[in-house]
Amino acid sequence: MADSQATHAIWIGTWQNEKGSLLRIAAVSTSSGTGGGPGHCKVEGSFASRVGNAAFTEQFPLTGYAIGNLIAFTVSFHRLDPETGEARASVCAWAGQYLPAQRPDGSYSPEDRAERLKTLWHLVPDTAAPGHERDYGWLLAHAGEDEFSRLSDDPQHQP
Repeated sequence: MADSQATHAIWIGTWQNEKGSLLRIAAVSTSSGTGGGPGHCKVEGSFASRVGNAAFTEQFPLTGYAIGNLIAFTVSFHRLDPETGEARASVCAWAGQYLPAQRPDGSYSPEDRAERLKTLWHLVPDTAAPGHERDYGWLLAHAGEDEFSRLSDDPQHQP
């Protein structure tokens, strides 16, 4: 999928992972690449997490890049803890691949709306922050995988 317009269309919308967190991609813009291949697409949006210390209503900024059906994005989880007033900070990076809707017979159809985004992630908390040991233990980074399913083509969709 090298066409940048098709790349734009597959990413914009609201996606939900298996823990209920929401990935909202609101904008995809073509940016220049120097490798001689198709242009890179910059993605921007927000992320609301169902895990961790932040309230689900908090929207954290997201930015990244997509090329065809591949994507990498980061989220900055920087906030003040409302109970303690302490600054909390961590960053998380996901890299993955868009998988189109698949029917039981193996054929693909956009009408099925079962589009998925399979990713691997790394979360790095601020080890100098107060409460780091309490919240994260001694770990420098956490790693895992997420599978997001498209909920809507609308990045403002409320599930």
